[in-house]
Amino acid sequence: MKVKIKISIHILIKNFLFLIIRAGIPSLLIFMHPGCVSTSSWESSDNSLAVSAPSMDFSDKSLSAIITFKELDLEVPEDPLLKILWQYDPDSYHLVYLQEQIPYTITVYGNEIDTTEGHITSKDGVMIPIMVTDSKFHGWIVSEDHFGQLHDMIPAIHETSHGFTGYYSYTLLSEQNMNPAMYSTYWCFFIDCKKMVVVKPMDIPPVSIIIDVVPLLLKKGRYNVYIEQGFTYKAVFGLLDEFTAYYHNTRFALKLFNYFREKLPQNFKTWNEYWNMAFSWSESYFEFRYFILTYMMVLREVDPHSYESLMENKAFRLAFTNIDDRFNETVNRLEHIFQAAIPDIFNELGYSTEIFVKSYTLTSKLPNGSEITEKLKDLYLKVTIPETSRIEYFHLSQPFAVQLKQEMAQPGYLEMAALLRIDE
Repeated sequence: MKVKIKISIHILIKNFLFLIIRAGIPSLLIFMHPGCVSTSSWESSDNSLAVSAPSMDFSDKSLSAIITFKELDLEVPEDPLLKILWQYDPDSYHLVYLQEQIPYTITVYGNEIDTTEGHITSKDGVMIPIMVTDSKFHGWIVSEDHFGQLHDMIPAIHETSHGFTGYYSYTLLSEQNMNPAMYSTYWCFFIDCKKMVVVKPMDIPPVSIIIDVVPLLLKKGRYNVYIEQGFTYKAVFGLLDEFTAYYHNTRFALKLFNYFREKLPQNFKTWNEYWNMAFSWSESYFEFRYFILTYMMVLREVDPHSYESLMENKAFRLAFTNIDDRFNETVNRLEHIFQAAIPDIFNELGYSTEIFVKSYTLTSKLPNGSEITEKLKDLYLKVTIPETSRIEYFHLSQPFAVQLKQEMAQPGYLEMAALLRIDE
């Protein structure tokens, strides 16, 4: 089966619009990739691809391009896991497809990029680290049973996003025979199957600058790994990379709902499996959004020059805005699925359901070894299975996400979110 997409080519560079009607225009950088398969009702009808297209030395922070593409054909993949992506989440399928095309060695204007070791070897033999090792999608699928493989696909999409971000920009540079600014890093953020943004990270203070301002109550979850332990490369650019990767795997968890509904047996086991693999991911939206906004607020105070330079990096802001919008929508849809759609499915199956609030005390260990005790309220779904009289309980809310959301509702965070966002 083939899917045909009819698209035309347009490039918007700064304030000038050029209509490209023939190939071979050397002054413009045109990035082309396969057309977007759209088989899901969740998909947008917009057929544009936006790419931050830097100048010929690939260092301009403000230049951007909007590109759409000619008619292309895409085959339905034979691999059963890729076929799930193709049918239920075209964005993930495109992400995997493009990342699979990244060669293990890329030569850009005489400089060799090794995507297996994460470094550039320049013409004069200097080795520069650039990103973590590139790993392909199937390398993350380790389970043999089907539910296990579906579960593995979620982190596989996450890691595929990292591999794409770190190396696809060099594939584009190589194809265009561009001469990038030497000793520089370029990341390509995959937004969806019609849009990507190339960003040039800058040398700015590390994420550790926010440690002293994060309240003790919020020093949990992913904070210890990504902030306290410094497991974040390239400061806020690394946070954006994680924000993007968590968005893609959370969106795939959302899209799996339709697969579970249409292709798997409708029973308690199926929906218990879906709940276990999909529920917790949405919390990452609030965590990394909070990290990014907090970093920007602290940077403005401790290093105004770096802050102003970062705000001039329009590609960075464009990538953040696009991911933020899509991630927020994904989280809202997941909330509806868990609080309305799945309880309705349990009722259809003849199970009785009840939603109730439970108050409890939680003691958490902080990164410094101390403990903190909180009084929390949580929303639960009670499911009773009549034939066995078994009762199961499911979380419907995420108290930590609620705390982060409340913190980001403060005026300073609202102001920073508005300043950081940018229109295309």
